[in-house]
Amino acid sequence: MPTFVTVLVEERYRDQAQPAGLVDGLRAAGARVRVLGDAELARADGPAGHAAALASSDVVVARGRSRAVLDGLRTAESRGVPTIDPAAAVTAVRDKGRMGRRLARAGLPVPRTWVGTGPELAGRLAGELTRVAGPPLRGARLIAKPVFGDNATGIRVLETPDTLTGLGPTELVVQELLVTDGLDTDGLDLKLYVIGTRVWAVRKPSPVLANRSRRRPGPVVVTGRLRELALTCGPLFGLTVYGVDCIETAAGPVVIEVNDFPNFTHVSGASRLLARHVLGRVLERTA
Repeated sequence: MPTFVTVLVEERYRDQAQPAGLVDGLRAAGARVRVLGDAELARADGPAGHAAALASSDVVVARGRSRAVLDGLRTAESRGVPTIDPAAAVTAVRDKGRMGRRLARAGLPVPRTWVGTGPELAGRLAGELTRVAGPPLRGARLIAKPVFGDNATGIRVLETPDTLTGLGPTELVVQELLVTDGLDTDGLDLKLYVIGTRVWAVRKPSPVLANRSRRRPGPVVVTGRLRELALTCGPLFGLTVYGVDCIETAAGPVVIEVNDFPNFTHVSGASRLLARHVLGRVLERTA
């Protein structure tokens, strides 16, 4: 009997490189694949209406973090079906404030970070700036983003902390804008991609800053330090397929955030390797 894989996908990702590539890779490997999007999960009383179908799967994979997708993961887990990745792991990286605190507690290099509403943070940072001398806080620019934002939605570059006052009551994560090569970030971010224990590094254009670098976007060498950072981040949250956003600084790479199941842009053979990882999860269960 061929392996039966159910792929749960948030609608905004349905036509992206992933999970479309994963689905093709699984079928090429001989697996039977069923794709359930938000619309399908919303019918038949939501994921509970698909409980029997989910229970018959050998493994359930999720690309997305919508309520329907997460409920589908939980339904599969309650039936003892392996999932990639568990709902708790995906949920753990949704809240950027809690994510940052967990990364910091683990001793990973992270930017100084503050969480709160715009008006709260404006006052707090104004006081901090008077107490902390020298860079990078004094006169530095800041990055503000919604606690539950993703895909760069709602990210703002702020010249001064008082700008936060006008951002209203929404809870935000504010981080210092770090320095690359003696300048504010040069417009290229470093993304680490992980499938199981395999790690790739890619430079990608920043979603908020113009590219001023002479370096080109694309794959870069994975150093021992980058590999160590990548493989430390995932287990903190229970992820096996994930991305780590970093900034390269004179002191070394700094972790900005961790994301569940990315597109694996510029990673050659990602779809085939993802399929192998998913099918390997089934073998682990039956071993």
